[in-house]
Amino acid sequence: MGTRTTKVYSITMPPEMGKQAEQLAKLESRTMSELMREAFRRYQIEQAERRLLSDPMRSKHLAELRRLVTELRKEAKQKGLDRISLRSIDTEIGAIRKSRAKKKDAKQSTKHPTKDPTKHPAS
Repeated sequence: MGTRTTKVYSITMPPEMGKQAEQLAKLESRTMSELMREAFRRYQIEQAERRLLSDPMRSKHLAELRRLVTELRKEAKQKGLDRISLRSIDTEIGAIRKSRAKKKDAKQSTKHPTKDPTKHPAS
């Protein structure tokens, strides 16, 4: 017999809330279990967001990030990089990746040369 991948919980809620939950589950073609799992996932996300927002270092980290972005933009402008189109950037990235792939293939072929079937090993 296989192992169970879920655990059954029994929960209580006020009758009106239960009725609303059942109506919502029916409206969304979900089971009550699916509805409760979704509610719990959303609760977890909300709690994580609250912890993040209450982090005393958050504002310090955001200020540092803004400073770095401003610095990078200034440097890009000085070098004229702010006038390059996204298409040009994508083309350049593609060319570099292609070049690296060729180098990698060449390196691998020197490490593992294919055997010449016309040559026979010495006996």
